Amino acid sequence: MTDIDPRQKHIWIGCLVALAIAVAALLILKQPVPTPEQTDRSAVADVQTVTGFYVSLAALDVEENERAASVLDQLVKEQPGEPALWANLAVAKLRLNDLAAAEQALNNALSQLPRSRELLILKAQLLKSAGQIPEAIKTLRTVHSEWPENIQVAFELSTLLDQPNTDAADQERLGLLANILARTPGNLRVRCEYARLAATLSDQERLDQVIGSFETLGQDWTALQRSQLDQASKAAKDRDYRQAAVALTFFENVVKPLPLYRDSLDELGVLSVTAVGTPVRSLLALSMPSSEFSPADKALRFTPTDSLGKAARHDFTWAVKQPVERCSTLLSLAGDTLHIQESAALPFPGYPADNAGPNLAWADLNYDFQNDLIFAGLRGCQIFLSQPSGEYTALESDLELFDRPWARVWCTDFEADGDLDLLLSDGVGDLQCVLNNGDNQFLPFPQIPTVPGVIAVNEIDFDLDGDVDLVSLDRHGDLSVWTNARGGHFDLQTIDAIGECVAIAVADLDGNGRYEVLCFTGQGELFSAEFGGQQWSVARILRSDFDIGREATESLVPGFLTTADLDNNGAIDVVASVAGQTQVWLKDRGELWLPLPSVLETQVTSVIDMDCDGLLDIVGKTNDGMQLWKNESRAGYRWHTIGPKATRADGDKRINPFGIGGRIEIRAGNTVQSRTIDSPRIHFGLGNHSQIDVARIVWPNGTSQAEFELAENTSSLAVQRLKGSCPWVFTFDGTQYRFIKDFLWRSPLGLRINAQDTAGITQTEDRIKIPSDALAQRDGEYEIRITAELWETHFFDHVSLLAIDHRRDTEIFVDESFVPQKAPRGEILVGSATQQLLNLTDSNGAAVDEVLSENDGEYADHFPLGPYQGLTQEHWIEFSFPRDAIADGEILLIGHGWIYPTDSSLNVAISQNDSIRPHGLVLEQLMADGNWKALRDDLGFPAGKHKDMIIVLDSQELSSETRYRLRTNMEVYWDSLRWSFRLADQAFTQTQLAMTSSQLHGRGFSKLQPIDRRRPDTPIYEVTSRTPQWMDLEGYYTRYGDVGVLLQAVDDRYVIMNAGDELRLRFSAKPNWTGLLSAKSLVNLRANVATFARRWIPGAFHALTSVATSTQHSPANLPGIGTDGADKKRTFVLVGDGWVKDGDFNTTFSRTVRPLPSHSSIHGSSPYDAPGNNQPLPPLADDPVYLQHQADWQVFHTRYITPQAFQQKLIRHDRSSFPSVEK
Repeated sequence: MTDIDPRQKHIWIGCLVALAIAVAALLILKQPVPTPEQTDRSAVADVQTVTGFYVSLAALDVEENERAASVLDQLVKEQPGEPALWANLAVAKLRLNDLAAAEQALNNALSQLPRSRELLILKAQLLKSAGQIPEAIKTLRTVHSEWPENIQVAFELSTLLDQPNTDAADQERLGLLANILARTPGNLRVRCEYARLAATLSDQERLDQVIGSFETLGQDWTALQRSQLDQASKAAKDRDYRQAAVALTFFENVVKPLPLYRDSLDELGVLSVTAVGTPVRSLLALSMPSSEFSPADKALRFTPTDSLGKAARHDFTWAVKQPVERCSTLLSLAGDTLHIQESAALPFPGYPADNAGPNLAWADLNYDFQNDLIFAGLRGCQIFLSQPSGEYTALESDLELFDRPWARVWCTDFEADGDLDLLLSDGVGDLQCVLNNGDNQFLPFPQIPTVPGVIAVNEIDFDLDGDVDLVSLDRHGDLSVWTNARGGHFDLQTIDAIGECVAIAVADLDGNGRYEVLCFTGQGELFSAEFGGQQWSVARILRSDFDIGREATESLVPGFLTTADLDNNGAIDVVASVAGQTQVWLKDRGELWLPLPSVLETQVTSVIDMDCDGLLDIVGKTNDGMQLWKNESRAGYRWHTIGPKATRADGDKRINPFGIGGRIEIRAGNTVQSRTIDSPRIHFGLGNHSQIDVARIVWPNGTSQAEFELAENTSSLAVQRLKGSCPWVFTFDGTQYRFIKDFLWRSPLGLRINAQDTAGITQTEDRIKIPSDALAQRDGEYEIRITAELWETHFFDHVSLLAIDHRRDTEIFVDESFVPQKAPRGEILVGSATQQLLNLTDSNGAAVDEVLSENDGEYADHFPLGPYQGLTQEHWIEFSFPRDAIADGEILLIGHGWIYPTDSSLNVAISQNDSIRPHGLVLEQLMADGNWKALRDDLGFPAGKHKDMIIVLDSQELSSETRYRLRTNMEVYWDSLRWSFRLADQAFTQTQLAMTSSQLHGRGFSKLQPIDRRRPDTPIYEVTSRTPQWMDLEGYYTRYGDVGVLLQAVDDRYVIMNAGDELRLRFSAKPNWTGLLSAKSLVNLRANVATFARRWIPGAFHALTSVATSTQHSPANLPGIGTDGADKKRTFVLVGDGWVKDGDFNTTFSRTVRPLPSHSSIHGSSPYDAPGNNQPLPPLADDPVYLQHQADWQVFHTRYITPQAFQQKLIRHDRSSFPSVEK
């Protein structure tokens, strides 16, 4: 055997090692990069990281993006190896428009997990936001190939593939849509898109198949929907594929209001409006504890104790929650005396021995933030008002209804005017409503549905439209659901398929954001009824271990049913008590309900924390009297209570003091809970979570706010914040977009001015002045942007820009006041340079000359506020005219300021209070006898923010030797008060500038400067949020894109804008006398029409360009227009025509975009003339404006919006892994 050279031996060994390394490397390379599910998560995240992650996630969910970015900036420094933190930081930066920081953060995440599905989805979203569509498509193809079962990814990929506009892309789209339908055959949105695409590709087999499949959906199509479907079917049979696509496009547009269509969007993760970027919802590298609710405490028991002591009398005892305080108060009866704890005793107006129902109510009726007592007894209804001393004073009333015998009383804000009203029942006759006037006076309200024998009432927003509905139970065990039609009107409906109920409650048992009606029957079964948009779905939840029998349903004595987190594990438990027997069920993981092993022999009256330990106890009545059953849970789970509270500032009263009728949603980790606000304190169990990451409060008037990081085992106070109103105008001033003022203030649709009337609209045109320095040319054009950011729908029928060229030593004025029931002054006025008035003082006698000398944001505001927002005590500004103002001709009194307005609900409340009557500004002159004489008594008030009021006066009726004053009891704040000589109209020239571009975009919501109660909310042109901030009015809105043809003439063809939309306008800086449409805008219009026409709408160009282009001829001589001559300057007037409708619950038809407004109704009848919203809306096909301009609902108004995204904000974020925007 030959010996091996040692050197060769080493070489062979080296080769073998190299080969082994190469093979190992090859094997490693063949292995897929770990996905998040495969990542080794042996490292455990610390408490600080987990808490910060969930706080930032909650902040992203409610669009507190700056807060999220701040938290995540710190976390990535402490945990740079956690990709989820970098990914969510990218989302926060993207939403804050910091694309460079977003890209860097995402790259940091992808460098650690380059094939993570969640991160690649986020990458595609970032690429899409940056306009890099081919790269976004490539990324989504990668995700789809590895995750084909994710229909949300598949649908988003299909949507992006529409942009290349090629046959190959369309074929790929068709395959994607077919795969989605194979997994979810009932998805109406995908079915519509699939059918239209099959027509595009002339795929006869697939087109016939999908059109026929619409009949299998079990939907009853309306006449309009059926017509479009029939047209599509006929066109398909005739092989007219273009017409088939047109009919299918229109068919989809008219089915968008259907719940079936909205459900299909939810299934696809599509929101009508959404924030940019989808956050990662769990850590990817670090392991973390379970974020769901904790296991039920199976060892929990309730132990009877005698701790109620002397505070509990033997007849009956209730426990009630005190505002602010965490401990509860006992109210108990002994004969005809009600005792409050062990001290105060009040006479009770006759208690029937066989009654166990709500014979009293505990609520704040007079807005002093102390709960009052309302008794219902055999001798009538008696109210006792709480005093600061702790005593109670009987309220005297001569109302005949209060003298009748009653068995039940409940409190609710029946007409949504900010105070609590009373519902009274004697258990036999019809339910009665008594309205609270807000001044300790009460009136019967006859417009209430007829429902006899009511023994239980609960508040519920079952249809998620924001207003408070009711559910009632009568003595025969039948349920009635009261649908709030707003304006104090309710419609009745019933829920079938439930047996005779003995007790009812309201809860969100399944955590989907919809509240269910719970019914406990005489057979001991618990049923749940949930409204799905068109009908109720009824399911049996559980069954008790005892059978009550029919006698319980035939008695006046109702059972007791409630939901609460008894073991604090973060899930809702159930307590049912009937005929002296009580069963408790605890909610466990896996949708299990665990009954406590023994039935409690007691009739429950209250479930409440009696001993301040954070555990809810039971107060009940036994044969031996009243008893406390103490909660003996030993699980040690955490809890938090939230005390909702209206702002206590004077001049508000928009909601009742403790937000009764609203709701609170919380997120702790990934656990989401929702509770109705039915008391001054709302209890939440947190399980093992250390805090509430975010609490979202929806107040009973529809506004919302978020509170963050509420610690375990404590109570917190959530104080309502103030909100503003009106659409906003921004202009480009050469360096930035500057807020100018609000717009379209004079034509509010359905605004209630009192309980009986709405504000009539006398003119739909609005004009606002834009100062010379606020609008600068850029590339020969002026840029104006109008944003919709509040709880309103805007109808813009016409917008134009006037250039007013005048001498530099003169000023242009536009009267921007609002006088109800009176047409505004529309003329443009010119005057001399303004001058100061003399000796200005406020109503306190304080000098305000300096404050009112110029427009500088300093306001005369030293006047006392009144009881309601928008009202004050009488206040005025007193002044004198200088001697040189008294000359021949007219002078102009110019006031610049703003108003804090009332709204429909406040106006209803104010109208019920005889001691308060708002009035506009009055100009008065001091007479020789010391009395004031009115010179002008119908001046109105500034129409919003930063507005000029122009009062034209004949100088001959004035004197420099006397005093004058402007007086009102409305919240008018003056920034300046000056005067000017009026000059002849020939002192200026006026030019209408041509609109060169008009684009509607989805923008979001602006940042507001720090809010001060006595300063106008001033928006900064900086987007802070893109998700819905309001319960949007439901209906069709204008799709994004070019809308110029809708704005050219006053013709009831308008742009319909929703909150979050922006209208971007450009005007030529030079006059264009050939017409209102510039060549550039016509080119853009034709290009858009051509693109749309490719989607099979023949004749669209004719429909879009059928508007007349009226010609405006040039005056004979316009020297200096558009120049910067030394003796000339240019001021602007923005002219708009249209309407604004807000979502206030007392505004007529405030739930919907329709009825569509029309100029023909200004001097005729209008559906908005009648107060209230109880009139049924006719079908869209019967609306007069729709009938006049049907093509606009086929081409322009195709974006259907509902308030669902707002109502289920926290819930929807959990269920949408790839939200996109449906346009």
